[in-house]
Amino acid sequence: MRLPHHTLRAAEVQTLFAAWLAPVLGPWPPVRRCTRDTVLAVVAYAAAHVTSISDACARLRDAPDVDTVLGALIRQLPTVAGLDHRLRAAFADHLPRAVRRGRWTVAIDTTLIPYHGQPFRDLSEVYRGQPKGGTTHFHAYATAYLVRTGRRFTLALLPVTKGLPAHAVVRELRRRVVAAGVKPRRLLPDRGFHTAGVVRYLQFARQPFIMPQAIHGKAPKTGPVTGLRAIRAYHRTGGTTYTWKPNGPGQRRILRTC
Repeated sequence: MRLPHHTLRAAEVQTLFAAWLAPVLGPWPPVRRCTRDTVLAVVAYAAAHVTSISDACARLRDAPDVDTVLGALIRQLPTVAGLDHRLRAAFADHLPRAVRRGRWTVAIDTTLIPYHGQPFRDLSEVYRGQPKGGTTHFHAYATAYLVRTGRRFTLALLPVTKGLPAHAVVRELRRRVVAAGVKPRRLLPDRGFHTAGVVRYLQFARQPFIMPQAIHGKAPKTGPVTGLRAIRAYHRTGGTTYTWKPNGPGQRRILRTC
């Protein structure tokens, strides 16, 4: 059976973008020039072209100057905690009723946006990771989403700060997914969440999951391979049990994965 599909035009995407983001900005004061629709058009252009608000204001005809747009956004946006609360409400409000029924497979991944500047308020704002885009500094966000009939529904978004452990990210995302009314049948964390803390938390929470095993370090130049490399090299397709003992204080429990 062929799945139904519909191609959205640019004007329709902008309308959906404005309808989704307007509640996040909150009530807009009555002004003549820098209206909410104008600011949303500037933000939509900047997001679509992966550019800055300043560049969007310079390129769009009849757009306000960048100081006016940024000043309006600063006045409208609440504190970080308040903005997080508005975003969570926006994600939940746009979920179809069908998504709130049944149990779903929920994927979890991390998006790293290369950043070449300095932290704005706190050093923990900038996340350190593997080199990408000419830097090891990023603004990092973790998302939980599901795919139904070819459509992606983002269920939760969480900023990942420097030093935040992976298991804390997974725990908070799962909590937000459940709070949005979605029941996760199983979780699909990406390879970046392959840590002992994540496995321990998911096993303790009795949450079924499937996660790629990450192999760290270099393979030995001589001698037999061991651990996950040996399983990958010699074990035929199918299920097996792999056991490892995490390092560090308070992590003596042996973890088993299949």
